[in-house]
Amino acid sequence: MSAFSINILQFSSSNTEMGIIQRQGIKQSLITYFGVLIGAVNVILIYTSTLTPDEYGLIQVMLSTSKIVLPFVLLGSQSMIVRFFPRFDDSARGHNGYLLFLLLIPTIGVFILYLVDWWVQPNLISLFFEPTPLIEMYGAYLIPLLLFLAYAQVFTRYEMNFHRIAIPAIFNDLFVKIGLPLCCIAYYFGWLDFEGALIGIVLLHLVILLAHIIYTKKLGQLFLKPNFSRINKPLIKEMGTYAGFGVLGNLGSAIVPQIDTFMVGSLIGLSSAAIYTIPNFVTNVIDIPRKALANISGPIITKAWEENDREELQGLYSKSSINQFIVGLFMLIGLWISIDDLYALIPNNGNKEIYETGKTVVLILGASKVFDMLTGMNSELIMYSKYFRINFYAIFVLAGVAILLNYILIPIYGIDGAAYATLISFAIFNLLKFLFLLFKENLQPFSLKTIWVALLGLVSYLLICLMPDLGNPILNILIRSSLFTIIYVLAVWQWRLSPELSNMADDAWTRIKGFFNS
Repeated sequence: MSAFSINILQFSSSNTEMGIIQRQGIKQSLITYFGVLIGAVNVILIYTSTLTPDEYGLIQVMLSTSKIVLPFVLLGSQSMIVRFFPRFDDSARGHNGYLLFLLLIPTIGVFILYLVDWWVQPNLISLFFEPTPLIEMYGAYLIPLLLFLAYAQVFTRYEMNFHRIAIPAIFNDLFVKIGLPLCCIAYYFGWLDFEGALIGIVLLHLVILLAHIIYTKKLGQLFLKPNFSRINKPLIKEMGTYAGFGVLGNLGSAIVPQIDTFMVGSLIGLSSAAIYTIPNFVTNVIDIPRKALANISGPIITKAWEENDREELQGLYSKSSINQFIVGLFMLIGLWISIDDLYALIPNNGNKEIYETGKTVVLILGASKVFDMLTGMNSELIMYSKYFRINFYAIFVLAGVAILLNYILIPIYGIDGAAYATLISFAIFNLLKFLFLLFKENLQPFSLKTIWVALLGLVSYLLICLMPDLGNPILNILIRSSLFTIIYVLAVWQWRLSPELSNMADDAWTRIKGFFNS
């Protein structure tokens, strides 16, 4: 699946910037999918074997909570890193102290959070969870974890200004996928107690931060000398306004993917959060190409808006929609036809039946991811335009709707309720953005091919459902996935549902024939 999925990043454009999008996007997707393979082993085999559901749930709640609180710590700085870099861009002058200025902002944010945590007794996390020894243990490490995450986020966004997302993806994704299970294994064998494992997770994020610093230095872009000559009152006001909306927007962006795990753990227990984590991880595979595209496309969309290049904007919108839909639907169906076999691979150590209750969540969360991909790069088109405030308002509304729906549905439907809350929230969010771009800028991403892709997915799924059970989960996964891939990919290729993907397939087929004919 992974080799096909990265094709969303292929655009039929000859300009230099789009070439950068392709190369960096593909590199990041490959890195991320390699991380997914590691993550699959971690989730299915290591975490379920080395940790109790409560311990695993605590770690996931710990990471989710830190990501929810992170926008407060960053104070909107990550939103303006790319947006305002052209105002400071000057390598000879160390980019006029831009990086140091950016790092000062989360430093202030962490200090404010520390004061709040000190004021709330026994700690901030106690406001959301019943006090237990595990929760009290976690509360002590929230502040240092947030400090390292905040600085790493600043460096990640700063590196995007130089069209670098592949190596940062290694730091932010692969390092965690490797380091976290090592901490769990060390705990399982008694080399660390559970608190030691939590400390190890915090130190892992310190290592990630140091890796970013070294990489930025290697790029020749690590400038920490104070220089505030470019900063004046009008610019501060403009940046402050943008950052203010950024806090709201990034808070919404952080809440939506994390609030379900957080509220499941808070409302119905840490073990339920552990159950929810597996389908959450599995479905996160679906929108990896969308995230890669979003990470690198910002400067290109900004330039298109500045030049009022309507053709480029419409092309990005429509191509991102059809290509993301093709890939997202492919991934969702590929996961769902093998869902029983994937869960069968979980070790039977007494907790297997508990984790299997999360199967339905895979389909619901997967549908939310596909719907998000179907609507294309609507967030990026709004975010980097003069209408950026609209995106922040919409995200904040999304976060509010998600919290409300989770609060209502989780007590009634359990973890399925959290998944339904996510699906409904994403549907409302994307519908609002679609309507705004349609009526305000006359931009819309859909075509008749969208319907053909949906029909192809349905027919392909029904055909695979006719296949009998072979009695072995690994064999079932291999055969079903292979047959589905052949049917789906050949149809997309031959029906030219995506010119970009079909052209790439043509090139690959030509090379294959050339290899065998030589």
